[in-house]
Amino acid sequence: MGYSMATAGLLVLPAEQEPRALDAARGAMAPLQGWFDGDADLGTLDDLARYVGAAVTRDGERLLLATDEDGDPKWSDQATAFYLAIAPFVSAGEVRFVGEDERSWQYRYEDGALRQDGINGWDGSNEPFGPPADLMTDPAEDLPPAPVAPPSRRPRREEQESASVPTTQTNSLGLSPTVVGLLIGLTVLVILVLSI
Repeated sequence: MGYSMATAGLLVLPAEQEPRALDAARGAMAPLQGWFDGDADLGTLDDLARYVGAAVTRDGERLLLATDEDGDPKWSDQATAFYLAIAPFVSAGEVRFVGEDERSWQYRYEDGALRQDGINGWDGSNEPFGPPADLMTDPAEDLPPAPVAPPSRRPRREEQESASVPTTQTNSLGLSPTVVGLLIGLTVLVILVLSI
């Protein structure tokens, strides 16, 4: 039961800010629907992130986020609250999600603010806790191409592999949007040639 998703991201959140971010996220999540009841003994953001289907690894001032492969990575209102509540403590970064239905969205952080790109596959919103958006769009159009790591440091190959999120989108025939576009282009070309 629930909406499964994969997570990958990199956030700049100084270690000295982590206790405050943890308290903010804990307070925001406790009253909402999800698996965290507010009473758990937590020492790090990783402990709390497990309740929202993510694993967090600290690398200096950065947090590397990946799918919690040891748990049951599902989305809930608490997941939205977690990512929104830590925003004031994050100076830069992004977290990308791909849902069980291949819908993808991401949260971008800059100077303590969060912006959502794409439509959240769980609640259909195009902003955290926003109203449902039009879900009749092609999932391939939900999100721009995945950005590269911040220029100050590119993730090591093993980080990229461990934090990878599938991004290939296909239609009901199993064709990617690129292939569909090529087929449409060829069809138009054939029609033009035959009409001459």
